[in-house]
Amino acid sequence: MPDSDYCAFVPVVNRPDLLQNVLAATTFLHANLTIIDNSIDGLAWQLDIPDGVRVFRAAVQMTFSQTMNFEISETLRQGKKYCVHAHNDALIPAGACEKLLEFTRKTDAENPKWGIVHTLHDVLCAYNAKVYNDIGGYDTVFPAYFSDNDYFRRMELAGWTRILSGIEVGHVGSQTINSDPFLCFLNGLTFPLYRAYYEAKWGGGPGQELFKYEFNHPKEYWSELKITR
Repeated sequence: MPDSDYCAFVPVVNRPDLLQNVLAATTFLHANLTIIDNSIDGLAWQLDIPDGVRVFRAAVQMTFSQTMNFEISETLRQGKKYCVHAHNDALIPAGACEKLLEFTRKTDAENPKWGIVHTLHDVLCAYNAKVYNDIGGYDTVFPAYFSDNDYFRRMELAGWTRILSGIEVGHVGSQTINSDPFLCFLNGLTFPLYRAYYEAKWGGGPGQELFKYEFNHPKEYWSELKITR
């Protein structure tokens, strides 16, 4: 099977111990794997980085939404088809990465209008990179929560399907915020704000959306304002 049709990414803010476990479980991806270091001071020096794995650290910390846009756009820049994404607190069984890529390639051959292949939601998943050119990237007004709901909503409205692979993957659970009291406190303050923004954008919360267009305005409305949606 081809080994150059995908890029793989694991973003990390904290808990290098959990990331080390993910690196040990993703050896199949190492030739195409990049750690995105979004920590405050840099985590690379705390890690035993396997051969072939790269570390990318931006000039400033990126939000989750900015990170996802980087991952998918970088996949396109490298001319790859699939963007494999894993959480740094994922619990990935042996063989899961191989199964994910095999399933993704089979899906792509049978249904080119797929948008994402899930395992346990996006804890380990594969994005169809060309969707990015069709609907744009993650809405960066959402730093993290609700950004995936928004992306998947726009994806499905544009006719791109979400696929459940059935591959079993575990998750320690929100360790980025739960391991940092400040991030946990900040999330408690901002979560209702971003939920309100999502509801204003789509006429309801996730699973209860009423609008078929963002803010209930079709593309022509945004074009007249010279705003790209």
